[in-house]
Amino acid sequence: MDILLQLLMSGIALGMIYAVIAFGYQSTFATSGTLNFGQGEALMLGAMVGLSFSGDILGGPYVNYWLMVPLVLLFGAMQGVVVEFVGVRPAIKTKSEFGWIMSTIALVIIFRNTAENLWGRDDLPFPSP
Repeated sequence: MDILLQLLMSGIALGMIYAVIAFGYQSTFATSGTLNFGQGEALMLGAMVGLSFSGDILGGPYVNYWLMVPLVLLFGAMQGVVVEFVGVRPAIKTKSEFGWIMSTIALVIIFRNTAENLWGRDDLPFPSP
């Protein structure tokens, strides 16, 4: 019975994660009419920046956990502005769905390679508050 409850809770937690991811794709599609394939990597890059601020990597921790949250939100906003002007607007000007798809896939590659070069490929634990 304990195993069944554990599997049930794990399944619910994983389902919630999938729901949050789906909600992100849906809200992006509902507002812009296009899919952003770089969304997951953009969130990963923000999490890695937060880990650098408050975690035990890159010589940290540099700031308190609760100060890290607004700093990561600010980083995400700046990242969104850069993505808008570098990746989104040029693709929209061409009026091509293929250009938009290729632009977001290019962002996936850029964000993933940036994270791998700065933080490596190992799993890193995120500190709890």
